[in-house]
Amino acid sequence: MRGFFKNNAWVLMVLFFIAMIAVMYRIVDQPDRIGAETNMYDVPEEIADAAERWGAEYNVAPELIEAMCWYESNYDRHCVSSAGCLGVMQVGPQWHGERMKRCGVSDLFDVDGCIHVGVDYLVEILENDTEELAAALAIYNGQPKSKVDAAIYDGYMSTYAESILDLAYELETLHGKHSRARFTPGIDGRNAVG
Repeated sequence: MRGFFKNNAWVLMVLFFIAMIAVMYRIVDQPDRIGAETNMYDVPEEIADAAERWGAEYNVAPELIEAMCWYESNYDRHCVSSAGCLGVMQVGPQWHGERMKRCGVSDLFDVDGCIHVGVDYLVEILENDTEELAAALAIYNGQPKSKVDAAIYDGYMSTYAESILDLAYELETLHGKHSRARFTPGIDGRNAVG
């Protein structure tokens, strides 16, 4: 047995390093998702309830909110971005501290609170910066308004906005809603607010 290890030491070392790299990749790249597979169509009940509540309050389709939660955080309430944005809607407390106070939210890891602040911000963008949902989503995602305006003028929609609008449409269809009726004309013929 001792001869086996001595003769195959380099093979064992290579296998050991491959295993260590695989383990490190999994730990570093996906710390909160180890062992858990998340499906974009399987909206957690807590997120669905909060999306329904705040969607009704702000007149926003709950499926749009759910789609934003998927693309912002993969439905992970404990998600933290490299920019310091928190929770399912990736709200930056450094930029939205006053909004958090106004909304009565102190913990962005609380799903209901984070969705409240995120939807409040999205609606503010729609009221003050643009009436176009695709543009509002791009601004929410951190793209400068001047760049978004120029892109919209050229008929371009950000991949982020397009992905959210597509998922919102699919979620409405899965929920048995008449999706086309709930989406009003916008840059791509759909608008999930209203």
